[in-house]
Amino acid sequence: DELNRYIWPHLFKPQEDDISLMAIGTLLDRKFSAQLNTSRHILVFGTGAGYGTPPEPDERWHFYGVRGLKTCQAMGLDHRLAATDAAYTMATLDWSAIKSQAPKDIVVIPHHASLNYINWETICSHAGLKYLPPTISPVAFFSALANARLVIAEAMHGAILADIMRIPWISFEYGQQFLGSKWQDWLGMFDMTVVPNRAPAFYDPMFYNQDKSTLFHKNRLLKSKLAHYGIGKAKWKTAMLPHATTSKAGDGLSAFLQMLSTQDGHLSNATAFDNRVSDLYE
Repeated sequence: DELNRYIWPHLFKPQEDDISLMAIGTLLDRKFSAQLNTSRHILVFGTGAGYGTPPEPDERWHFYGVRGLKTCQAMGLDHRLAATDAAYTMATLDWSAIKSQAPKDIVVIPHHASLNYINWETICSHAGLKYLPPTISPVAFFSALANARLVIAEAMHGAILADIMRIPWISFEYGQQFLGSKWQDWLGMFDMTVVPNRAPAFYDPMFYNQDKSTLFHKNRLLKSKLAHYGIGKAKWKTAMLPHATTSKAGDGLSAFLQMLSTQDGHLSNATAFDNRVSDLYE
């Protein structure tokens, strides 16, 4: 979502401060939209729904296209407003200046929420892969991505940017922060069906909640076991849990990523790609 701060100021400068643009990201939820209560006009262009309760648009809202058909359904919009993710406006840029003629890297892009749980840099290094955090500056991110020959992404916009640069990508999910419906929303506009690869998820107690006692982490394991027997809160069935042997779990995740690196990646069809980009600019 940080792409918004980078892209749009380069394309245009709003003439009035009380005009808001909702573009890249899954921004159509009531909680986020509450931040725009003082906006006189809210322009919606290529964003999506999926998190939380959809907002209730009023006369201030102007829809110029959304990410996909699932967003149209969630918002009660005409299906003709389904375009694609606003990031595809970047497809008209000349990426050749930063793209390597002989790309060699296989990069791994976790979801930003996954960064809290484990040391991804170590995990990727053990797999012989390059870790690319989604939190670095857009310029640094683009440069690193441009040198990739394959992208293994949990972050959807990591896969989208790879697709824009025409770099094959593979999706994976790690924990509960992966939202499959927003991927379906995006991929449906390219007539693609992709089943994400499920990674063995855990957290490292030395990395996440490291200030907590051993008893705290053991209690999480106990609550999860009890929840599967119907005791306690249901949320513990899917909670992120520590692993008894973190190094063993890390080796398993490294092996999983290494396995993915041997597979063929996905790319959207060239004709569909051109059509979707044209739709955005219309």
